[in-house]
Amino acid sequence: MEQYSEKDVEEGKRKIADFLFKTTNIHGRYIIFLAVAGMLMDAWNFAAFSASTFAFKAEFLPSPTAFGIAVAIINAGAAIGAITGGYLTDRLGRRVMFLFNMLLFVIFAALSALSTSVIMFDVFRFILGIALGADVATGFSYVFEFGAKEQRKNYYSIWAYLWSITYVVANIVVLILILAIGPAEIIWRIVVGVSAIFSLIILILRTRVPESALWFIHKGKLKSAKLTIKKAYGVDLVDVPDIEIETKKTSISDMIRVFKIGRNRVFGYAETLNILLSFSFWGFSFYIPLMLSMLKFGKTIQIASFSVLIYLPGIVAAVIAPYIIKRYGDKNLNIISAFLVTLMLILDYFALTGIIPLIYFVPISAAFIFFLFLGPYSYNSIINFGFPSKNRGIINGWNYTISKVIAFTSGILGAYIIGTIGLKANTLLLIIIDLICSIALILVAYDVTKEEPVKLEMGAD
Repeated sequence: MEQYSEKDVEEGKRKIADFLFKTTNIHGRYIIFLAVAGMLMDAWNFAAFSASTFAFKAEFLPSPTAFGIAVAIINAGAAIGAITGGYLTDRLGRRVMFLFNMLLFVIFAALSALSTSVIMFDVFRFILGIALGADVATGFSYVFEFGAKEQRKNYYSIWAYLWSITYVVANIVVLILILAIGPAEIIWRIVVGVSAIFSLIILILRTRVPESALWFIHKGKLKSAKLTIKKAYGVDLVDVPDIEIETKKTSISDMIRVFKIGRNRVFGYAETLNILLSFSFWGFSFYIPLMLSMLKFGKTIQIASFSVLIYLPGIVAAVIAPYIIKRYGDKNLNIISAFLVTLMLILDYFALTGIIPLIYFVPISAAFIFFLFLGPYSYNSIINFGFPSKNRGIINGWNYTISKVIAFTSGILGAYIIGTIGLKANTLLLIIIDLICSIALILVAYDVTKEEPVKLEMGAD
C-alpha cells in the first residue's frame, strides 16, 4: 500500500468490474459449463428419484410418513448445506467449495444407491443434500460472476433449463429401463447411482477452474483477479495495479449484516417467487408420476410417458424466458406467470373433483409446468441480479436454504395429505398458497435485471 493510494485501489476494482460486465465471456464458457454441470447433478438427484419412486416403494414398502421423509430428507440436508456453503464460499472462495462439494457429492451419491434400508438411505441422502445445497449456493455465485451485463440475462432461466431438461431426461431414462428390464426395484438404484459416476468426472474437470475475479477484488486481491481474467478472457489489464492487500474476512456476523445493505426489496421479491415455486414443485410437480398412478392413467410405462409429456413444456419455457425479459422485463413476466400457475392448479382441482373431465388433468398439468418454469423458476437468478459479489455466496445460501426448508416441509406434507386425505385437499392447499404469493408479487416485484451491475459491485465495499 506504500505505492498505491486507496483511490488507486478503488479505481482498479472499478476497471476490473467494468471490464467483466462489458466483455462477452467467450473463453469462459468451459468454466460456466463446469459450474452448471454440477448444478445439473443436483437437479438429477431430485428428478431421478421422483421418476423412480415406484421402484423405491416396491422394494422397501414404506409407510406414507416414512416415504415422505425419504423424499424430503435430501432437502433438509440441502438447507444446512446451502447456508453453510454460502458462507464458506464467500470466506474461502468459489473454487475451494466447488471441489469440496463435488467430492462429498460423489461419495454419498454412491452410498445412497447402495442403501439396504430406508433409514440408511435417509442418512446418506441427508449428507448428500448438504453437498447439493452448498454446490447450488457456490454455483450460482460463480455463474453470475462470469459474463457481461447482457450475457447474464441469458442465464436468467438457467435453473429452469436444468430442472426441465433433467426431469424430461430422467423420465425418459426410467422409461427405457422399464422397457429393458421391466418395473424392477433396482431402477431407483441405477438412476441415483449414475450421478456418482458423472459427478466424479465433473470433480476431475473442476480442478482446472480458476477463482472468480469478482471474489478476488472484494478480497483486495487485484493481481489475482487480473490473472483470472487473463486465463478466462485472454486479456491482460495492464492499467490495473498489481496489488494484494488484506481485507476483513467474511465472518458469521455477515450472515445477518447482508440484510442491512439496502437490498431487502429484491430479497422479498426473490423469496416470494421462491415460496410459490417450492410449494408448487415439492407439493405438486414432484408427485405428478405418483398422482397419475393414483388416478389410474395407466401402468408404469404409460405413466412414465405421460410424465415426459407434462415436463416437456418446461424446456420451452426456459428457452423463451430470457427473450421475454429482455423486451418486457422480469417484473411483468413473473407476476403474470404466478397468476397463471395458480389458475392451472384451480383447473386441475376442477379435474380432480369432476367439474371438468379427468383426462384434462394431463394437459392442464403440462401448462402448469410451463408457467412455473417460465417465471417463478427465476428466483435464483433474481437474487443474483440484485446482490453484489461480496455478499453473493451468503445471500445465495439464505435463498436456497429457504427453498429447501419449504421443500422439506411441503414434501412431507404433500406425501401425508396425498396418502391420507387425498389429491383434492393437497391441490386446494397449494391454490391458497400460490394465490397469496401472486398477490404479494404485485407489491414487491420490480425489474431487477435492468440494474447496473458495476454500480452494485462498487457500492458493496
